[in-house]
Amino acid sequence: MFRYLFKLKLSKNVKRHIGSLFRQSGWTDAGQGWEGKDGELQLAGWQGKRRVVVLRRALTGEMVLEGEANGQQLLAFVEADRKAGKGITGYEYAVLVTNTDYEVLSLGQLYRDRADAENAFDELKNQWGWGGFTTHDLHAASWPPGVSRSLTTGGACLCAWLIPMLGVRRLPAGRG
Repeated sequence: MFRYLFKLKLSKNVKRHIGSLFRQSGWTDAGQGWEGKDGELQLAGWQGKRRVVVLRRALTGEMVLEGEANGQQLLAFVEADRKAGKGITGYEYAVLVTNTDYEVLSLGQLYRDRADAENAFDELKNQWGWGGFTTHDLHAASWPPGVSRSLTTGGACLCAWLIPMLGVRRLPAGRG
């Protein structure tokens, strides 16, 4: 069976589900300051209910809320610190959908590990410029002799290093 673990977009119906769980007891430790609660949810386009895990983490420190009224910018400074007994607690949320039977703590860690692995590719794409660029100027898009070859070789070396590190294994012949 194909196992999956995805983060859901915080759509209106997902937020409604978070709201229904907010004041319930039974939130369990999900590691690194997060707590989680199991549930089921059926969204439009899904053929049935699926297991979802709502993760939340209390925000601490000062936050600024920004808005606008009558053309004027409004700022509200909020200090949120549950441990210090402040009356306002803000939360950061993530909602995961999965077909596994792992406990909440394990799912939270799996998701964080996946995000850490993606950070390497994100950095290559965005900070090292490997995401490409578009230009209509042929001269600006041309490379000096030998540069593209060295980039290709370097990219192959980098991928040869990253793939085993991320636990990706080679598919049998004819499977991709």
